[in-house]
Formats: sequence, structure tokens, C-alpha cells
Amino acid sequence: MHDAMQPKWTMPGIEAWSFVQKLGDVVLIPAGCAYQVRNLKGSSGLDVVGTNCHVTNLPKATCMVSFLLLSLSLSCFGLCFYIVLKVESIIHLFQEIKESVQSDSRHLSQEYHKIIECI
Repeated sequence: MHDAMQPKWTMPGIEAWSFVQKLGDVVLIPAGCAYQVRNLKGSSGLDVVGTNCHVTNLPKATCMVSFLLLSLSLSCFGLCFYIVLKVESIIHLFQEIKESVQSDSRHLSQEYHKIIECI
């Protein structure tokens, strides 16, 4: 069978995960990772990290998501640790993105005023 047609779960290093998402739960999928959603009830999605926006935040966000996924892959203790850190880490990530956007907008505003002064 041609490699492109080979099912992903038969390739080495590819592992399938299933999450049962309950009310209030969040599932993070890193940018660039393929995923499939099976909805039992209505749900909504939110894309936070994209390659075309907040480029300065991608390394930081990727590191945090990698940490969450690593803690998930650690035995039962890792899973418990993941559940405890999940919400706090997501809130922290949103706060860092918000601060970065605010600082970027302040910087752009300063640059704009410098350009206006020169004109």
C-alpha cells in the first residue's frame, strides 16, 4: 500500500486519542495537528492559535500545549495532574495572549504616532 494511503494509526508514532468532552471541559488541539470531531450533542469550537495571527505567541503556546499533552500521557498520576492544571493553564495562556496583543497594539500605536509626527 502506498504510504499516503496507509491509515494513520498503522504508522509508527501516530497514536489515536479519544476524549469524552463534558459540559465545561476544554480539549486543546495544537495547530497543525489533524483531528476529527464526533458530536453527540451540539457544541462550539474556538480556534485560539493560528499560524496567521499572534505569531509571537506560537512558541509559548506550543510549549504549554506540549506540557499539557505530556502530563496527560503520564500514567494515572499524569492524568490527575493534567486535570488539575488544565483550566489554570488555559486561563494563563489566554492571559499571556491578551497581554501580548495589548503590548503589540501599544507598540503599533507608538509607531503610528512617530510616523504622524514625521509627516
